[in-house]
Amino acid sequence: MVKRDIILRRLQKLQEYLQILRQLKRYSLQRFKSDPLFHGNAEKYLRLSMERIFDIGNHIISEYNLGKVERYQDIFHKLGNKGILPEELAQKLIPMAGMRNILVYEYLDIDLDRVFQVLHDELADIDIWVQSNNYGANGVLLIIGNNDV
Repeated sequence: MVKRDIILRRLQKLQEYLQILRQLKRYSLQRFKSDPLFHGNAEKYLRLSMERIFDIGNHIISEYNLGKVERYQDIFHKLGNKGILPEELAQKLIPMAGMRNILVYEYLDIDLDRVFQVLHDELADIDIWVQSNNYGANGVLLIIGNNDV
C-alpha cells in the first residue's frame, strides 16, 4: 500500500526546493555563472528536487509491482505507461534523469549554461508534475486518496 504520508512529506520537501529554485531564476546568466552561491544552490536544489521525484516514483512503482527500475529514466517510462503520469509529461521528465547524473557524477564539468536553461525552461515541468500529484489529475494523490493505490 502506498503510504500517503510518505508521498506528502516528499512532495512538501520538493515544494520547498522548487521555491528556492524559483528565487534563483531572477538572476541574469552572467550573474548566475559568476557567483558560486547562485549556481551552486541551483545545482544542489535541482539535484534534490529530482531525487524527491525519483523517490516518489520508486515508491509507487514498488507498491504497484511495476517491475524493476534499472535506470532513473525507467521511473518515468513506467509511470507514463501505466497512466500514473501523463505520457507527455513523462517524456519531458526523462532527460532530467540524465541531468541528475551530471550533477552528481560530473560536478567538475557542469555546464552552467545548461543548469541555467533547466532552471528557466524545464522547471515548469517539475511544477506540472507536482500539481498533477497535488490535485489528482492523472496523479498520485487522487489514486492514494484512500491510502492505497
